[in-house]
Amino acid sequence: MNIDRAKLRALAQAATGGQWVTEGEHINQHGHLLHVYVAHENSGMIAQAFANCRVKTDAECRANAAFIASANPANILALLAEIERLHEHKQHLVDLREAHGFDCWAAALVEIDRVRAANEALSSANDARRRHLDNAKLAAGVGPFDDLVTTVEALRQDAQRYRWLKLQRSRAWKEAADVPMNHTDAHIDAAMAAEADVTDRRDNQNLTNQEE
Repeated sequence: MNIDRAKLRALAQAATGGQWVTEGEHINQHGHLLHVYVAHENSGMIAQAFANCRVKTDAECRANAAFIASANPANILALLAEIERLHEHKQHLVDLREAHGFDCWAAALVEIDRVRAANEALSSANDARRRHLDNAKLAAGVGPFDDLVTTVEALRQDAQRYRWLKLQRSRAWKEAADVPMNHTDAHIDAAMAAEADVTDRRDNQNLTNQEE
């Protein structure tokens, strides 16, 4: 079933905004339910759900009214926004799969889990290290601002490692994930230094060629 989301959004935006509720019902002199009212949450009738030959029971009539109230413009627009978010997430996964050459979704999802676990391990290691340093400082009577420069530098290095790792292909992720946790920073630093060295040599060679 294809749903015209643009048309549905336009209809919802044009309808009465806010939440709707069921509010009262009409029963005739014979005790039969005729219709149930749907109103705006701040009063004001919006619609009616009727009891007729199509509606089998009074309970079904009341259920119809409750459904109309729940399918109000605010809720429809929220559902459409969630659909858009899921479509964007799906496209992100497609782009990730194509960028890293995965043959199937299963392999892509496994790699995503590996990278997520590696990031969580890095975060946990950094948290543990900071807690250890904080405890050591408290024991030594060091004030909270005495080593601010050192803390900022450590955070800058962590951010630089993360940005570098984010730009690498899956091979680098796997290598980082396989390194023992206490050697992860050194491994990434070495890889970054090697890459910078190659870039410097290439730039120097280009400069030499231009001078010749």
